[in-house]
Amino acid sequence: MRRLAAVLCATILCLAAAAWPATAQSVAQPERQVLYSRGSFYPRVIRLADGMLLTSLTTNVGRDGVGIIHASVNNGESFQQVAEIRDPTATNGGSVCCATLFQLPSAVGDLPAGTVLWAASTGSGIPAAKRTSRERLWA
Repeated sequence: MRRLAAVLCATILCLAAAAWPATAQSVAQPERQVLYSRGSFYPRVIRLADGMLLTSLTTNVGRDGVGIIHASVNNGESFQQVAEIRDPTATNGGSVCCATLFQLPSAVGDLPAGTVLWAASTGSGIPAAKRTSRERLWA
């Protein structure tokens, strides 16, 4: 009886292993898409409450640090650039670093639920004596 159970178990495992590659290969893989063809840093992606995908990355345009935002309304099949964020503290050799995206799940002060925030550190090219903490809101 034990031998029969072992043979049945081995047969089932062999059949399952033989079927696995065919199943895995039959799922169509989406075509990869380059969102930004120049050098970029710190890529991020979030899915908003309405299903839209937003991506962010940082790059340099000339001597300026810039944030680039793309959006997809078709589950990532295609993306469109929707924003280019430039901060005065990231010009002339300044930089943009470590950006992230966040959607507020509930209201915060005057910002309603669903507001999307892009946050980054900027201005490393500014002499230390002239650096100040800055807050900006892009809409």
